[in-house]
Amino acid sequence: MVAAAIDLSHLRPEIRELARLPVPERLARVPANRWIGYGRASQAVALLERLLASEPGRVRPRNLLVVGPTNNGKTVIAEHFLRTHPQHPSEDGEHEVIPVLLVQMPPSPTVGRLYAAVLAGLGMPGAMYGRSPDREAMATRLLRQIGCRMLLLDELHNLLATSGARQRELLNLLRYLGNELRIPIACFGTREAYLAIRSDDQLENRFEPFLLPVWEDGPESVSYTHLDVYKRQAPSSAACSPASRRCCRCASRPAWVRPPCARTCCAAQRERSAKWRPCSRPPWRRRCSRARSGSTARRWTQQPTSLLRCDVACSSASCGELASSTSSRAHRWPLHPKPREWEVLQTWVRRIANEYGVGYDTFLRKALGRTGSGARDLETITEVQLAILAAGTGVPIEHLRGMNTAAIMGRLTAKIANWMLTEEGRDGLTQIRTTIRLMTSRQPDHHIIDDGQGL
Repeated sequence: MVAAAIDLSHLRPEIRELARLPVPERLARVPANRWIGYGRASQAVALLERLLASEPGRVRPRNLLVVGPTNNGKTVIAEHFLRTHPQHPSEDGEHEVIPVLLVQMPPSPTVGRLYAAVLAGLGMPGAMYGRSPDREAMATRLLRQIGCRMLLLDELHNLLATSGARQRELLNLLRYLGNELRIPIACFGTREAYLAIRSDDQLENRFEPFLLPVWEDGPESVSYTHLDVYKRQAPSSAACSPASRRCCRCASRPAWVRPPCARTCCAAQRERSAKWRPCSRPPWRRRCSRARSGSTARRWTQQPTSLLRCDVACSSASCGELASSTSSRAHRWPLHPKPREWEVLQTWVRRIANEYGVGYDTFLRKALGRTGSGARDLETITEVQLAILAAGTGVPIEHLRGMNTAAIMGRLTAKIANWMLTEEGRDGLTQIRTTIRLMTSRQPDHHIIDDGQGL
């Protein structure tokens, strides 16, 4: 009731709803990942959007190479772009539509491992990758079936962990995927990734470099000084009693998650808050002068209370939107044909295995973990295996439980009984009885043909 009386007009509408939640729910949302749309990152996202809109389907699509030092936000940009183009079921419900696929270059990359990473990113059930030639055919076929329009490849600098010949092989693979699928490829990596791309003249012409410089002191970095408010030092334990220290911890929280007890914070905390001052240094370089001079008492410069609210619930465009989780729902398999009306579970699973081009036994072993002499008989499938099927195909587990022979025969018998109670059913039953009576009363005619020849 107290939160409803507070003026929240300075917040965005979606943030106002969060500010009115109970205290435990608001505190649970504080450590969530967030997208900070600073200038250079927004430009990178705009370039990715332009490639996704114009390049798929071209004979020679243009590509992008985002280059920057480590811990500079390259992966966050890729994941943010992936969240804006999530996967969704197709109109017929037979497969998933994945417009953007994010794959990480393996630490010791080979062609087979990269194809395995692509299949894993697609959600291939049970790691049914097979040999390298099988992986290539399976990956390209699945990428076409799911409607992939852009491939994001993170950690491209891992190419340097292999030999020169294998590096050229992997670079040729990137060029092959772009030519074969006719989709743009966006790579993310450090300076070493840029040097690897430059070693291939054809790839250098196709990949446009985009630099992410290190943040330095300036107007843009000063506008984000509120990002470090959660790293401030806790109030001194010697200045307050145990009850007051609890109030101090509450008062040190951002305003929109501050419980009512913070209004009665002790005088020591109020005096400490009055000495807080903003710092113009970037968050990762923000240390007090005593720490820079060599003192062992290193602490982060604290921020004024007026900046705390902007950390989570700022209405300006610079703070960007709250980042959701990587995937809001379970990662479904890329291909999941819907079960038919009177289809038993075994027949349906066989159709799924055929969609992936693998044998029935292989699918049972890799995807469901069924082995042994009775693995083929899905009348004895376990609840865990049913849950795997339900998560991978999106079919409710209650429907899967009813796909055994006994349940189907029960539904069929009930449907026939209900049909016989209708007028159409009674007419049909009369026709069936008439047909059976005619068939039993008809005597077969035996004609002996004599061709005039003796035995």
